[in-house]
Amino acid sequence: MSETEHLLKAKERYDRYLTKRYGQPVGVALQEIQRMEIRLGFKFPDAYKEYLLWMGEHRSGPFAGSDFFFTDLPSYQTWLKGLFEENATPVPDNFFCFYSHQGYIVYWFDRSSSDSDPHCWGAGETSDGFDVKPIGKFSRLVLGGVGVD
Repeated sequence: MSETEHLLKAKERYDRYLTKRYGQPVGVALQEIQRMEIRLGFKFPDAYKEYLLWMGEHRSGPFAGSDFFFTDLPSYQTWLKGLFEENATPVPDNFFCFYSHQGYIVYWFDRSSSDSDPHCWGAGETSDGFDVKPIGKFSRLVLGGVGVD
């Protein structure tokens, strides 16, 4: 699958139903993404890079209220570690945290994976304790965020 196909359904849904509400998505320039890859020490998977190019800085879009934005990526790595340590849970190996919601939920994928659309995991504090579980492919997570079943 080419990199432009991973988020096709999400982009179509956004264009059809959400542009009037949120405006045009605000993406990140490829050069900025490449600099961040160097800074963090690995190449981003195609699906994630496609998301960043499309709406990686769209703070007033459908992900407003959560932290899913490019410029904050280095902070997310610290947040994931802190959340796991706070809950006495081993920190996942080779994690790359790309999302946080109000400090009690984080999503990540394995940065050593060669999958162009990586499998993701989520963790969060619940009324029953601390829950860690698989959440599916990155593209599926974005589809859910723009309201596609």
